[in-house]
Amino acid sequence: MLEYRDRVMDIARGKLSPKREICLEWMLYDTLDSMRNIDESLTSDVIEGFCALIQGQTAEHRLTVKHLGPYLEFREVDVGRP
Repeated sequence: MLEYRDRVMDIARGKLSPKREICLEWMLYDTLDSMRNIDESLTSDVIEGFCALIQGQTAEHRLTVKHLGPYLEFREVDVGRP
């Protein structure tokens, strides 16, 4: 899963070309490419936010959560507030 996460982030950043048979990849790539053509700076901010979210949601240490308390701590980080 972590390898695919890294692939998706590289596609979002324009470092890799998408596999056209995988809808998520080409839709992400084409959408962000269209956005880059309009405003590269704002698109870069969107991409970095997207990548931060993906990294946070797929962090390996989240697998250790066994109780509600630690889960809620992760969710607070995800949304940026308690």
